[in-house]
Amino acid sequence: MKGLGVREARERLGKAGFEVGVRFRESSEQDTDTVLAQSVAGGELAREGSKIFLTVGEGPQVARGYPTWSASPTQRRIWRRPVCCSAV
Repeated sequence: MKGLGVREARERLGKAGFEVGVRFRESSEQDTDTVLAQSVAGGELAREGSKIFLTVGEGPQVARGYPTWSASPTQRRIWRRPVCCSAV
């Protein structure tokens, strides 16, 4: 299944009588939605009805929680507000 698209791999395994689980892992943009690995290697025997896990690429991770230039002007103004403005 390695190298196939996740949809095609799930269909093939389902038709062969297996349950399919999917785990996602960071990957290159090129490997997004592609099977990178499987819990039972190709050529190994597995009982019909057993569960096979596919590791699928989810693409590169993007930093979260930090303001980006794509933020709206309102969001950028909020992030630039001073934390403390009290006069002593």
